[in-house]
Amino acid sequence: MSEHPERRSIARSRSRVWLARSVAVALVVAVMMIGVTACGDDDDAPSAEVTFCEAGDSFQSDIEALANLDVIAGGTDALSESFEAVKSDLDQLRESGEEIASEDIDAIESSLDALSDVIESLGEDISVEGATAAGTAVAGIVDSANAIYETLSTTCG
Repeated sequence: MSEHPERRSIARSRSRVWLARSVAVALVVAVMMIGVTACGDDDDAPSAEVTFCEAGDSFQSDIEALANLDVIAGGTDALSESFEAVKSDLDQLRESGEEIASEDIDAIESSLDALSDVIESLGEDISVEGATAAGTAVAGIVDSANAIYETLSTTCG
């Protein structure tokens, strides 16, 4: 005995309604998940303070290397390389610590400008006068860096 055609039609309609509701619920859940993911915190991105502290570690290391550089033995290339490393660190400090240590960063930048001028004037061979000028500029950078060291110590522990 076969089912009544009207019952088959009702069963198909119910199946279609159930399928449509299931698809709609799945779409709503998918959209909500995308929204939650898009609006959530980016836990992978470190805070400005963490970035500042990491840049500070690198900065301190590169300042120490610059201060200990034998300009006569290393020459202009070694001095330029060390200068660029410190400058890169300072850029990272500025990006992450503008609100933390703006004035200190400005002071170091000013000292770096003085060393940049010395490097430009040195040429290939470093004379005693050139080495002395570089040493004076590096001493200015080290002095300026002391304020940042204090800020790093207070901020980063």
